[in-house]
Amino acid sequence: MIHDGKTIAAVATGSGGAIAIIRLSGSEAFSIADAFFRARNGVSVCEMAPFTISYGDFVASDGEVVDDLLLSKFVAPRSYTGEDMVEFSVHASEYIKSRILAQLITRGARTAQPGEYTLRAYVNGKMDMLGAEAVADIIASDSRAGHTLALSQMRGGYTAEFARLRGELVDLQSLLELELDFGEEDVEFADRSRLAESVDRAEHELTRLIDSYAQGSVIKEGVPVAIIGAPNSGKSTLLNALLNEERAIVSSIAGTTRDSIEETLRLGDVLFRFIDTAGMRTTDDPLESIGIERARQKAQKARVVLLTVDISDYSHANDLTAAIARMRVEAGLSANTDTVILLNKCDMLPAWPGADHLSSLASTTGAKVIAISAKRGSGLDHLRTHLLSLFGDIVTTESVVITSSRHIEQLTATRTALRATRTALTDGMPTDLIAAELRTALHHLGLLTGEITTDEILGNIFSRFCIGK
Repeated sequence: MIHDGKTIAAVATGSGGAIAIIRLSGSEAFSIADAFFRARNGVSVCEMAPFTISYGDFVASDGEVVDDLLLSKFVAPRSYTGEDMVEFSVHASEYIKSRILAQLITRGARTAQPGEYTLRAYVNGKMDMLGAEAVADIIASDSRAGHTLALSQMRGGYTAEFARLRGELVDLQSLLELELDFGEEDVEFADRSRLAESVDRAEHELTRLIDSYAQGSVIKEGVPVAIIGAPNSGKSTLLNALLNEERAIVSSIAGTTRDSIEETLRLGDVLFRFIDTAGMRTTDDPLESIGIERARQKAQKARVVLLTVDISDYSHANDLTAAIARMRVEAGLSANTDTVILLNKCDMLPAWPGADHLSSLASTTGAKVIAISAKRGSGLDHLRTHLLSLFGDIVTTESVVITSSRHIEQLTATRTALRATRTALTDGMPTDLIAAELRTALHHLGLLTGEITTDEILGNIFSRFCIGK
């Protein structure tokens, strides 16, 4: 994606509202808008005062009054893109939007590509690469946690952290380069022990950032919660009850669910990603076997596992405990897996399980135990409260948390180069080899922050934006 300098136009709002915004940005924005906008006060777009709003009509080239609307004028560089920009606030009729866009294009504008407005903001110095990426995350955020993190990133939270880290490495590199300039005089400007300490500090900080991705991906994509259990234990009914819609097929026929079904649900300020899986059992059906293997994989990668048991199948506590233990082994769950045992179909029992019974089972299994009826919705509030108690504080993070796979890729490459730098220092390698490794670390950090860019990188980043942003 290359900035060709042309004036671009696109609808900047989503569907479903009463009002839409059509954004026009570029050097010809005012003259193109002037060709169609007729202000009620008679003042043309070019003559309007900067950063004002005017009411008038959009008149097509054939004389049709397409809409009465508001026009907002932004003068470079004080606009989102850093260019002259006009925004039409129109009625959100599909006909009105398409007609206005078509008219703007006849006067020389072209349709904006996805993310092109933000790309221009980046090119014109209105925001850095990390802030530009955060714009897309803000648009896509489905929870307070995701929104808070993206907003912090857009306002420079990431930039300050990486700028400090990069500044330290640049200082080290400067000393090494200075030594190379005086190579013939055998001068050592960078004390090797202090240099090693600085590299170790930088590597430690990189490791902290890389490790934060586990939390960041959860905030951005939702806490993965796998629902596992034997066939007909009520897993699909549970998913439907949590979502309050018929998302998964419910049948008394064992093996109905053969593949994973994923749906997100926001509880409080946290986004959860619930995964309904195939029932765990021994089967000769090759398709069902594939589904069961996928269920194991989902369970092993999940942050929380809801082990669903049909309590009406077990009349003795020992049988229930043995079945739970067997299910954990079949699913390949480790002892550290955060597991919630759901005793489903409690409405079919003569009496609802008492607190003593649940406490005893929890002590035996080492897991949280909740009695529910997915069909009737009983006990689900207790489940929701428990899930929020596990992740409710995920919103209140104050440190920088990594959420992007692109960032992780470059941070990992930076750390690898730093470790190579440390090895070169330990082995007493020549200054030019040490400097080369440190230069590689700075290169990857520059790719992360946007100080080093290529058209391919820009295309990959901005192509995931929506058109109009």
